[in-house]
Amino acid sequence: MAFPGFLGCALIAGGPGLAIFWTFFRRKAFLLLLILACAFCWLVGLLLTSLLFRGFVPLESHAGALAAALLVGVAVQEAMRLWCWALHRKLLVALGQVAENMEGAGRISREDEQLLALAQGWAHGATHSLFFYYSWLPLFLGEATLYLDACPKMSYFLAGALITLAFNLLHTFSMMIAFDGLREGKRQRWAAVPIAHLAAALLTLVNLRPNGCLGSIPLLLLLGLASAAAAAHICWHNAVTERAEASHMALPTSETNS
Repeated sequence: MAFPGFLGCALIAGGPGLAIFWTFFRRKAFLLLLILACAFCWLVGLLLTSLLFRGFVPLESHAGALAAALLVGVAVQEAMRLWCWALHRKLLVALGQVAENMEGAGRISREDEQLLALAQGWAHGATHSLFFYYSWLPLFLGEATLYLDACPKMSYFLAGALITLAFNLLHTFSMMIAFDGLREGKRQRWAAVPIAHLAAALLTLVNLRPNGCLGSIPLLLLLGLASAAAAAHICWHNAVTERAEASHMALPTSETNS
């Protein structure tokens, strides 16, 4: 794969993530530190997951064994998500105490909470992309490209870039959805996250079938975009609710002054 193709695949896989980083995190030192800490934790989690299968390598190539491996991987990551939620709650308490002790500092708003969740989700997506795609992509720099018999109409690198993009979007915005569901006690909203994660993982098995990538990749991208749309809807709803609550609290003061 020549350098232009390498650069194109790299940008397809990580371009939206870079846009999110540039828009929300680049000038916020605390969020940058949170991203680094969370990325390290997710990397350790992925390494521990790989150690679980050390004694079973190489896995049998049939779908049952691969599906079992994916199920374990998703279960470990979803358990880590709950651990991240516990840390998120402690972090909000600590930040709230700091805000109370500082003059002129406002309270922690829902927007601040959503940014913290987005930062943790971005760390998850970036770590996943680095671990499963960017770590091996430079090894294939050269003049040739690679096509698999199961997916002859799409290069291996382009298929990997599109799959990485889908999972990047899914992991980034799923954290916001899950944290909002846990905060509001909406179990259906929280449960949708591990279900979507497992569905996306199992969809990758379709790539083993002839031309399966032509069906699985659009569905994976649809899941990623759906998670982004759901997170955007949650942010919009929370912003409207918080604005209405602020207006309601300010109403008695305005009547008294008049």
